[in-house]
Amino acid sequence: SVGATTQMFTIPMAASTWVLCSMPFTATATTMVLEAKHSSTFGAYYAYVGLDGFFIGNCSILPIELSKFALNCNYDEVNVSWTTETELSNDYFTIERSSDGVNFESLTIVDGSGTSTSPKTYSWIDDNPFAGTNYYRLSQTDFNGNTEIFETRSISCNENDQLVISPNPATDVLTIKFDNSIQSIKITDVSGRLIKDVNQNFNTIDISELPNGIYFLKLFSGDSVLIQKFIKE
Repeated sequence: SVGATTQMFTIPMAASTWVLCSMPFTATATTMVLEAKHSSTFGAYYAYVGLDGFFIGNCSILPIELSKFALNCNYDEVNVSWTTETELSNDYFTIERSSDGVNFESLTIVDGSGTSTSPKTYSWIDDNPFAGTNYYRLSQTDFNGNTEIFETRSISCNENDQLVISPNPATDVLTIKFDNSIQSIKITDVSGRLIKDVNQNFNTIDISELPNGIYFLKLFSGDSVLIQKFIKE
């Protein structure tokens, strides 16, 4: 028996004869008990079992148990997050990105937790994703240099292609191109604080008084809110 997995073997009774027994099992914990015992009875006679040793072969020990790999939009940034339930000799993670789901480039490396038996959560923000669909791939490398690649995820945070602001970066004036009606435009800083409220002259917006930095333009059209990031320099 190994953990909750049990298998019965029938062994011919012959003097000085060893019978090799094998039992495939899947490890469900980092430490497990392997036990061999006899369960036969022979009336007034006795049966004995001898244990010469265990041989554990053909093992595939996963360096990490990944329970979550998620992508979320934060305006036009992508938050990449993942959670591991266990880790074994985990050196680091690599986040890769692709525009077509085939050709990937490495974006960053995040240190692993070595060996751990408790859940660990990681996150990283891609502040400059491609326009349209982005594909992200997570891989893990252990201390021996072995690498495991996990499933690819995709997301798009720039689906509002009908809204175009230019130039970007801008110095004095933003030009707005939008095909539908506009009720209002608001400009916020990266913390979400309102910086400028525009209720008319939507085609060109004066930003000359804004300090240099990163801002978000929110365009309100009917029930829709379209958001674009721009840089004032």
